[in-house]
Amino acid sequence: MKKMFALALTLCLFGSLAIADETVPEKVEKTAKDVKRSVKKGAHRTEETLKSPDEKAKNRAKVENRVEEAKDATKDKVDEVKNKID
Repeated sequence: MKKMFALALTLCLFGSLAIADETVPEKVEKTAKDVKRSVKKGAHRTEETLKSPDEKAKNRAKVENRVEEAKDATKDKVDEVKNKID
C-alpha cells in the first residue's frame, strides 16, 4: 500500500513538471506578437494625430485602424488558444 502511494505521488509530482501551459517558443512568439501589436498601435495613433485636418478622413482612419487592431488581437488570441489545446 505504501509503495503504491509513493508511486502515485511520484508520478503526480513528475507528471506535473513535464506539462507546461506554454513552451518556450510559444512564449517567445506571444511576446513578439504583443510587441508587434503595440508598435502598430503607436504608429496608428501617430498617424491619426498627424492626419489631414479633414474630420471625415481622421474618423475613417481611426475606424480602419481600430478594426485592424481588433482583427490582429483576435487572431493572436486564437493562436494562443490553439497552442494551449496542443
